[in-house]
Amino acid sequence: LQATADAMGLMRDHVLKMLKAAGVVTKAVSAAEAVPVDSLLPLTPPPAPEPVRLDLAEKHRFEQNEKALKRQLKDLTARLVAAEDHRASILGLSFEPVEPICKP
Repeated sequence: LQATADAMGLMRDHVLKMLKAAGVVTKAVSAAEAVPVDSLLPLTPPPAPEPVRLDLAEKHRFEQNEKALKRQLKDLTARLVAAEDHRASILGLSFEPVEPICKP
C-alpha cells in the first residue's frame, strides 16, 4: 500500500480511504494467501498493430522523395570533397579541428 501511495504521490492514509470508498477490501494478507503478480498478467502478448497501407500514389511520392534526398546527399558529399581538395591543393590550407573562440 505504501508503494502505491508513493507512486501516486499521496499519503498512505489517503489511498486507504480511497480504496475503502471504492469498496475494495484492504485486509492484511499472509504470504501463503498472496497471489503472485505473474498470475494476474495476461499470458499472451497483445496482438501486433496492423501495418499501415499506403495508397499507390502516396507510396510513389515517398519513393521519389527518398530518391531525391539520396541524390542530394550524394551531390553535397561530392561538392564537399571538391571544396576540401580545392582548399588543400590550391589555397594550401589544411583541415584542422575547430577550436572554440570563447573558452568557458
